[in-house]
Amino acid sequence: MESPSIEKTAGPPVEPDVDAQLQSVEGELSALDANLDMGLLQGRLIDTRLGLASSLFQTLRLRDRITADHSLRVAMYCAAWCEAREDDESLQDAIEVSALLHDIGKIGAPDSILKQPGSLSDEQQAMMLQCRINGLQILSPCCDSPEILETIAMVGAWYDGSRKEFAKKGSNLPLATRMISIADAFDSMTHDGVYRRAVTRERAINELFAYAGTQFDPKLVAEFSAFHERGKLDLNNQVAKNWLDELTASDSRRRWQISKPVVEVVPKTEIREVIVPQVDMASVIGELFHDQLLETVQDGVIYTDMNLNVTAWNRSAEEITGLKNAVMLDQLWRPKLVKMRDEEGRFISDQNCPFRIAIETGRKVQRSVSIRGTSGTARKIDLNVEPVISGNGEVLGISAALRDATSKENLENRVEHLHKKATLDPLTGIPNRAEFDRFHKEAVERHSDSDSTCSLIICDIDHFKSINDQFGHQAGDDALISFASILQRTCREGDLVARYGGEEFVMVCDSCNATDATKIAETIRKTVSETGHRELDGRCITASFGVTEVQDGDSAETMLRRADRGLMQAKETGRNRVVQLGTGLTGAAVEACPERRSWFSWGGTKKDPKLLVQTKLGTKVPMSIAIQKLQGFVSDHQGEIEKTTDDSVTIRITSADLSDCRRRSDRPIPFRLQIDFEETVAEDNNKQTEMNVRLLIVNSRERRAAGGEDIARRILRSLRAYLMAFEVDEKLEA
Repeated sequence: MESPSIEKTAGPPVEPDVDAQLQSVEGELSALDANLDMGLLQGRLIDTRLGLASSLFQTLRLRDRITADHSLRVAMYCAAWCEAREDDESLQDAIEVSALLHDIGKIGAPDSILKQPGSLSDEQQAMMLQCRINGLQILSPCCDSPEILETIAMVGAWYDGSRKEFAKKGSNLPLATRMISIADAFDSMTHDGVYRRAVTRERAINELFAYAGTQFDPKLVAEFSAFHERGKLDLNNQVAKNWLDELTASDSRRRWQISKPVVEVVPKTEIREVIVPQVDMASVIGELFHDQLLETVQDGVIYTDMNLNVTAWNRSAEEITGLKNAVMLDQLWRPKLVKMRDEEGRFISDQNCPFRIAIETGRKVQRSVSIRGTSGTARKIDLNVEPVISGNGEVLGISAALRDATSKENLENRVEHLHKKATLDPLTGIPNRAEFDRFHKEAVERHSDSDSTCSLIICDIDHFKSINDQFGHQAGDDALISFASILQRTCREGDLVARYGGEEFVMVCDSCNATDATKIAETIRKTVSETGHRELDGRCITASFGVTEVQDGDSAETMLRRADRGLMQAKETGRNRVVQLGTGLTGAAVEACPERRSWFSWGGTKKDPKLLVQTKLGTKVPMSIAIQKLQGFVSDHQGEIEKTTDDSVTIRITSADLSDCRRRSDRPIPFRLQIDFEETVAEDNNKQTEMNVRLLIVNSRERRAAGGEDIARRILRSLRAYLMAFEVDEKLEA
């Protein structure tokens, strides 16, 4: 079939049949079921929502893919938020379109700013402000909605009016602007970008509260947090489907004006037939699989063109070199970027670079080299460089694989030791719960001591009982084996996958933060939901996931319970989803509380001989949010609430999870945690919570029990981590 073309006519151009496109996309949604990969339909979503203005967004995507993808996620957050608020359709529509186009001015931003790591200078910030003005100039000729133009014009304004270049502040700012600002900041913090690594969602929410009343509308921050806590802001497929279902052709065109037909600009004699290319879905899917492979492969992978300009730089290459993808793309590769040395320890020159040799000779190059990335640590690398050759023998570029060989010997010894000692699950052939308990405990202790990180994923097959009931236990066993196989294929070298029991599985991700572990879990979730099973008549199964990262004061048990809490939330909010909980180790908000002996009164006081410590903590969130976070602390420590009032709580905690009771004579120590809450108003008029904290030992005769002082410190550190609290006073008198 020939591709459609534009008619050779002097009249207005024929607009695309959006209704037909919508019907086609809805068919694809039905065919792909509820587990639609949103990446396949991003282009269609943009076309449907923006109509004739979609070309502007596609231009931004070609110019800066990172910014375009960020804008799309912000729009989806706003869509879910408006749906939870039950806003009227006109407001929701305007917010979503404004969010999609709020960064359109970055089309004209120079690479030196878009790809610069670290903070911007005053001059560069002024240039970014000019980009916003440029965006309005781009939109003004074609956008017929003053509401959208004003919303985009005010994005970047602070709620308290401290940015004087914006004419409005506070409630005078458009509601859409205030919502977009919050969603924009949240997405920037929870996704990797040029300026910093992603943080956990809980930490991002805490950061929003820290700037509520100054940068953000405090009421909307509290609302955003509440909806997020209830799972209302998940970027699920229903949000995408709503975009497609609710808009008609006239809806997508109604706010975009074209003053003159495009064809009239060109003399009739110069009109050429324009072929509109068909979308090759197989090619799109192939690209998605290729991108996913690049991000999950354990070797660093680098692609360059024939001029040695970098065209691909995967996550493992980032970790090995310390140089980010956003910085390296389109940059000229040179060995001095990573201080590359040869086997003799000599620096490798540009002329002797293995990349250049592969280009010039058209032959594969294998070398053992060492590199020193931004961390300053030297690594031994097994380098494998392959020329990419076209069908006619022309060298088009190179693909290079970097395998970290520094700890190869230690890793091999560790794997050998694991095979000797591990007890395997007889059905799936992967380690069982006992091996997981050992491995996980060692990982938590190792990473807590070194301030490095590890993450835990716990997952559960949805509706597993119905599989056994409907198809039989053999089919259920086959589903378990298949699920374990997918987990093992996704697992990175050095991580552990184990069967925890029944249909529950766990994965310990070494040297991996919660953000990256969530991406791993999401990859597994999609793969599982798209894998058919012959024993189930070709049907797919789904699974739910809880993810967390080790944080200060954690034991293996508290970390596991927190991940399990995330799994339960995933089950309760609809299944077939990933829920991430926890704050992680990094960041000033959860620095380990100083182990000052002055805090602790092991001799007791005349007033209360059982008192171990009394201190005052503060957190930047309102009291209602602090209490929600405290509930997680109580649940994960298996605490018992003994007494509550409107502004205080008393919790009983035993030390069974927090100490190593290696001797029979060692007994768990019972502690009592008393917290008095007070909601205060900071200098910036933002609500925050102060807490008077008292930690007591239930029986003063237990005072000499093994590790009591260390356990008390650990409880305090864990409490601070859950609440993301800081110390208000160094010491309060007992």
